[in-house]
Amino acid sequence: MAKKKTASRKTKALKPAVKVEIPAVGLKAARSAAKAASKPAVTTLKTKEKSVKTEKPVSQPQKETTMTDTKQKFEKLTSDATSMGQEQAEAIVQSSTLFFKGAEEIMKTYTALAQEAAQKNAEAVQTLMGCKTLNELTETQNKLAKDSFEGFIAQATKLSELSLKVAKESFEPINAQVTKTVKRASAA
Repeated sequence: MAKKKTASRKTKALKPAVKVEIPAVGLKAARSAAKAASKPAVTTLKTKEKSVKTEKPVSQPQKETTMTDTKQKFEKLTSDATSMGQEQAEAIVQSSTLFFKGAEEIMKTYTALAQEAAQKNAEAVQTLMGCKTLNELTETQNKLAKDSFEGFIAQATKLSELSLKVAKESFEPINAQVTKTVKRASAA
């Protein structure tokens, strides 16, 4: 009896549990959709297969040549960058040197002008002390004021011209380096 029970179980497992029926219209639509969906995938596969087939394997000498070329280009790039950095540093040092020399010249000129002004003021005080009348004092004071103003304008002009000269000379190396760098960059 035990054998009969196992045999009947096997037959039950072979029977379909649910019967699926597809309408005729639904079957045609499903087939056309499947056919349309499969076309791009097949085309893509074919395209990929062709591209894989057309690529040529790279040989060892070609790899070595490419690596050597890349290494040489990288070394040239780094040496150019290093030389440009050195040139820029040299331009800054040269510019700073010119600026400090110019500042020293300005300070010497300013000191000389201040001494000259102090000497003129001392002479003016002596001249004013030597006046005997009020009219003479007024005339002398007007003349000294006029001379002092003209001297101030001349000194200010001299200092401003000197400052412009120092600024122009001190920025000349930097301007030259910037021009050189721009030319290199546009040539590359």
